[in-house]
Parts: sequence; structure tokens; C-alpha cells
Amino acid sequence: MLTSGLSQDEGQNGRKHCNLPVHTLKVASLIRGMFSVFDMFNDLKDVILLIKGNFLLDALTIGGLGVLCVPVEFILKGNHRLFRLDDPSIQFPMTEHERVPNLALVVIAGILPMVAIVLLSWRRKHTVQHILIAVMAFVMAMVVNLFITGLVKLWIGNTRPDLISRCMPATGTPLHEYVSVEVCTNTKKSVLSDGFRSTPSGHSSNSFCGLGFLSLWTSGQFGLWRSGASVYKILIGGFPLVVALYVAVSRIADYRHHWFDVLLGSCFGFTVAYFTYFHYYPSVQSPQSYVPLAVIESNESDDVV
Repeated sequence: MLTSGLSQDEGQNGRKHCNLPVHTLKVASLIRGMFSVFDMFNDLKDVILLIKGNFLLDALTIGGLGVLCVPVEFILKGNHRLFRLDDPSIQFPMTEHERVPNLALVVIAGILPMVAIVLLSWRRKHTVQHILIAVMAFVMAMVVNLFITGLVKLWIGNTRPDLISRCMPATGTPLHEYVSVEVCTNTKKSVLSDGFRSTPSGHSSNSFCGLGFLSLWTSGQFGLWRSGASVYKILIGGFPLVVALYVAVSRIADYRHHWFDVLLGSCFGFTVAYFTYFHYYPSVQSPQSYVPLAVIESNESDDVV
């Protein structure tokens, strides 16, 4: 009888709720909308505070390095080391169809990791401030890596394994003597100049930078390296590094780089990702590994006040 009475009361309450005046429902909907607007303004306030804070210099650094990357990659002429035609390490054929062409590298090492960071942040219901810091940290790592890798390529000017195929040396060029780029007859200057940008491997450095950052960020967000974490979670966090390794090894298989180019580029790219990540985030073993350092410090200062 008691259960039946409760059911009747609930039914009556339900009918009363359904029979609320239309204007009352509109007012309730308006109030909910106002709170949504307030939330949006709170997010906007966080973004403004983020821009006014230490991250303004970071944003300017990203923009400045991004502009400088253009001449480094497409305008400046680097060093052209002397070479010998009888050197077997540069006599490989020039591969026409690479396993990971430049556009694919942009997608694999740049676009996909950034999209993953944004989507996972949204899925975890992070604030706009959290998402912006994560994106800024990722872009910072990529721009710094791209700029320094490009400069080092220009300074060293080392020969690619397929340089002879690119060079098309003139008839009568000495085989056993060091010669300069002047003996090359290839009229495609961009192809020829790229033959002296072997060290370090840009594909390797960019893939280990972008995907290495994603691996660190994922580990921090989901606590993959905390005590008691499942092995399969650790493997998930390490999967981006497996993809980066494939990209790096493909450069040797395509005769685009020597093994030491790939090793140097991979180590350099991951080093940039490592130091950039921990500039913005705490240890991956920290209980707050998913929270940016700036947010942690801001919360601590608010607690003190």
C-alpha cells in the first residue's frame, strides 16, 4: 500500500511538472541559457588571463620562429660538402615514391597529434584554458624542432645516399677526387640542393617530436606511468613512438638518409618534445600529471590568498 501511495504521488508530481505554464518553462530555459553564457564568459576570461600572462611571450616566440622557418626551409642556401663519385654511400638510386612523403609527414606528425590532443581534452571536459595550453605546448615543440633542424641541415650540408643520382655529374669528372657541386648538371636546383640536407633527418626529428609529445601528453593525462597502471595502457601511450619509429626507418629504406642521420634526428626530436612538455606539465607520475603547471601554480596562489 505504501509503495502504491508513493507511485501515485510521483505520478501526480510528474503531471504537475508537465502542466507547468509555458511562460514558466521559457523562463527556466532562459535561466539555463544565461548560465551557459556565464560559463562562456568565464572561459573567455581564462583565455584573456592566459594571453596576458607568461604565455604571451610564448605565443610571440612561436610566431617569430614560424616566420623564420620559411627562409630556412625554402630560401637560404646551405653548405655543400665536397664529395667523391666513387663513394658507395652516396651511389643509391633516387626513390620516386617515398613511403612517407612530406604531406603525409605533416598529417602524421603534426595534424593528427594536435587533433588527438584537442579531442581527448574535450572528451575529458577540460577547460578552454587547459586545451589552449596543450595546443600551445605542442606547437612550440614543433616550431622549435623544425627551425633548429632546418638550421643544422644548412650548416652541415651533408650528402644524401642518393646524391649521385641527383647530381648527374658531367662527363669526365674525376672518380677518385673530391669534387664540388659545380660538377653537377641537374638543372632542377631544388632537387640538387636538397641532396645536401641529409643530416639530421627532418622526417625523423619531426615525427619523434610530434608523436613523442603526444606520447608524453597521453601518459600524463591518463596516468600511464603511475604506480599500478595496466601494461596495456602503457603500450597505448607508447604506440605513437612506434609510428614515429616507422617514419624514421622508412627514410633509410628510401635511401633518403644514412642511419646516423635518422638516429640523430630521432634523438633530437624527442629531446625537444621532452623538454617542451615538462616546461608546461608536471611529471607523468604526479597525481596532477594531467594539469598544466600554470594552472597548478594559479590554484596554489589562489589558495594562499
